[in-house]
Amino acid sequence: LHPDRSPDNFVGELDGDMLGCCPLPNSQVLVWGFFSFVNGISHGFFARLNADGSLDPAFVGGRNGDDSYTAKAVALQPDGKLLVAREVCNGSSRPYFVRLTAKGSFDDSFFAGQGGPDNDVDSLAVQPDGEILLGGVFSVVSQIPCSGMIRLTGDSVPPTILVSPGPQTAEVGSVVSLRVKAKSSLPLFYFWYHNSTNLISCSTNWG
Repeated sequence: LHPDRSPDNFVGELDGDMLGCCPLPNSQVLVWGFFSFVNGISHGFFARLNADGSLDPAFVGGRNGDDSYTAKAVALQPDGKLLVAREVCNGSSRPYFVRLTAKGSFDDSFFAGQGGPDNDVDSLAVQPDGEILLGGVFSVVSQIPCSGMIRLTGDSVPPTILVSPGPQTAEVGSVVSLRVKAKSSLPLFYFWYHNSTNLISCSTNWG
């Protein structure tokens, strides 16, 4: 409807339930839910509609190869890519939380080799600084323990050591301080080892 409640010329027809929608800056709109056809055209679960309600066939949507899913929550990044919390409709090796290109294909650089959340993501939000808040029933994100909520950077960065601790010579029983610098899009944790033995008695100072 227009602000004066008069009908708009937007006409879109789904053959099933719509669970949500997300307006886009170009007047298109994303819709998702448990449907298989949009305006009589086979395009299930997740679709992008033009300003008049017609289907945008350039958007891959919820049937992405052999991976079928619908969205639970969607957020738009400043670069036009889409963050999607998914409800998988068949077996899938992809995580519950993915990033799509503007055309709807999976962005495989996101969570590359990290696994993502181990269970459902129910809500998400993009902060003004580009960082991402996730909420859900997950307990691990990319092997990092967490409890239903986590904040990520906008781009998935695998754990990388920037500065390794340098070699030192010390007497037995003396205190040794080592410094390491690392980065990742996920919370970092680490253990100290010597000759493959975990130095469980050492302490860690974050700074």
